Amino acid sequence: MVALLNYLLGGLATAGVAVVAAPTPDDLREPAVTARTTTTTTTTTTHKLQARAPAVAHSRNTLPLTRRMVHNRMPRPFMRSQLRQAIAFPETGPGSNATADGGVGVGSAIAAANQIEYITSVQAGSNNLSLIIDTGSSDTWFVKEGFQCLDPQYRQPTTAEVCEFGPPFKGDFPGGQITNQHFNVTYGSVNGPFLNGLMGYSDLGVANIVARKQQIGLATRGAWNGDGITSGILGLGLPGLTAAYTGVDAALDSTRTAVEYNPLVVTLAAQNMSVFSLALSRDPHDSYVSFGGVPPNVQTVGPWVTTSMQKIALRTGDPRYMYYQIAVDRMSWNSSLLNATDSALPDFIVDSGTTMNLLPYDIARSINSMFTPHAMYDPDQQTWFVRCDAKAPDFGIEIGGHMFWTDPASMILPHVRDQNGLCISGIGVTSGFPYILGDVFMQQLVTAFDVTNMQIKFAKRANTAPAPAPAPAAPMHMATDPESEGVY
Repeated sequence: MVALLNYLLGGLATAGVAVVAAPTPDDLREPAVTARTTTTTTTTTTHKLQARAPAVAHSRNTLPLTRRMVHNRMPRPFMRSQLRQAIAFPETGPGSNATADGGVGVGSAIAAANQIEYITSVQAGSNNLSLIIDTGSSDTWFVKEGFQCLDPQYRQPTTAEVCEFGPPFKGDFPGGQITNQHFNVTYGSVNGPFLNGLMGYSDLGVANIVARKQQIGLATRGAWNGDGITSGILGLGLPGLTAAYTGVDAALDSTRTAVEYNPLVVTLAAQNMSVFSLALSRDPHDSYVSFGGVPPNVQTVGPWVTTSMQKIALRTGDPRYMYYQIAVDRMSWNSSLLNATDSALPDFIVDSGTTMNLLPYDIARSINSMFTPHAMYDPDQQTWFVRCDAKAPDFGIEIGGHMFWTDPASMILPHVRDQNGLCISGIGVTSGFPYILGDVFMQQLVTAFDVTNMQIKFAKRANTAPAPAPAPAAPMHMATDPESEGVY
């Protein structure tokens, strides 16, 4: 892996960044608030709580994001790279051995799950196309003109309308194609979306910056669940999740033939922009991405919290950074409290490409049982549905000694409903790592990703819901009745 440049503070001005309120040396010597060792890494997490400005500057390289609701035939929360096969998943933790029960059916499975996309425009050569921002994947790719759309189940050619891409990338790679290398990514299950194509180079223009000679993919064939607007993905993940392979035959691809390359965040780090940030919102016109700092037009309240990214154990080789994976100290909902030290609470990844929070089953079930009236589980979709006017439980996630409370308005996703008019709960389930803090968590925060120091910083956006009033609560352990309020 290419060594990233040292994290810059005062030197951000060379990247066209307006530096404001630089902290003094004393500001940067914050005491450690809490620490714990996770089950998926050999490193120790050290959290830092900052009472003043974050150690990251405001950036003029800021773009507004378009927030769009789409209805895909397969929910994007389950999209993950093929390289997930290389991870040695932990076998402990709440819900690791739990399976969803029959639940309460709420009608036949709807064709699509709720989907939130955050979209921005990206320039590559003469092409200016809309891409989906995704911190849970690393490849930046476009659909190429002449793309062959395939049926996801039978992998036979079908009409282009089935894939529903936006305008295609026209022409060849402006910086040249990479010989004897191809692009191959599979999302989700064996019948999930997949893309094959070419690898090459192009300067990428995003915000007010240009990433020089960035490696990108051009998808030439595959199955996709598009929205008719976007033309690919702007991958903001780390190098370990890239999806390039040697040779020309995708059927021969494996982790042994994978070719790791520098994704966009590494290229920008080499250009003195090692921090990027997202300020997401439910307001369709109030979300932003910044490169080299944080959006200057987004106000925050309360402290900035810094936490270290976590390495993940692999089946072969040393632990390494793969996802934007963090340790969570504890979770709180209504009067229940789940402590990491008592329950082996798993790590979570911070993923803007996932709509819901995807939690271990036991935790998700308990939280959903505390809606008023309680949510109902649909085993066909492995999703909880809830009355659209239900009262959501108080739900907080403690990171680095600070509790971030989720806005109750984010806990119910109203834009896709079942045949009975029920909405989808923002608390979903996954059967194993990676557990995900998605848009439901992120859309009331400013989240800054430091890919040099391998840290993530969080601050609460102003004008979001206040924290709930404190309620008597004591740490609880795993209960025998997940439907009761006194769980875990």
